[in-house]
Amino acid sequence: MMEIEEIRKSLRETIDTADEKLLRLLHNIVLAHTNTYELTQWQKDELNRRSEADEEGLSWEEVKQRIRSGHQARINRDHSEND
Repeated sequence: MMEIEEIRKSLRETIDTADEKLLRLLHNIVLAHTNTYELTQWQKDELNRRSEADEEGLSWEEVKQRIRSGHQARINRDHSEND
C-alpha cells in the first residue's frame, strides 16, 4: 500500500502531465470533496411542497409499469408511422 507522501508525489506527477479532461475531472472531485452545498429557501420550500403533494409516491412496480407502457406506446407509434 502506498504511503501518503508517495500518493502525493504520484498525484503531482499525474497533474503535471495531465490533459485538460483529466484536470477537469480531478478538479471536480476536489470541489465535490471540499464544498458543502446549501439549499436555497426556494429549493427547501419546493421540496416541502412536493413531499406534501405526493406523500405516498409510486411503488417500484408502478414506476416500471409506467415506463414499460410508455415505451410500448412509442414502439407502437413508430411502427404505425413506418407502415
